Amino acid sequence: MNIEVLEIKKVSNAGKLRAFAKLKLGEIICCDFRVIQQEGQKAWVSVPQLGWTGTDGKVRYKNMVELPEKLKSEVFKAILAAWNN
Repeated sequence: MNIEVLEIKKVSNAGKLRAFAKLKLGEIICCDFRVIQQEGQKAWVSVPQLGWTGTDGKVRYKNMVELPEKLKSEVFKAILAAWNN
């Protein structure tokens, strides 16, 4: 599948969150993949997520996109390559 990173939008003052990525998978546009990086560690990618606070006050997250492992690996590599350039 053709993967094209359309945009890397850097964010500041967001803790470990460094950027949001927008990409094209074939004919599908996917938004809000997250580039995460802790101090002194390599950056990594998270799929788009929906977050909410449960009745117990804890924040929970649900992935908004599920990708097969091989495609997910290719997507993450493409996003990190764009992030590092």
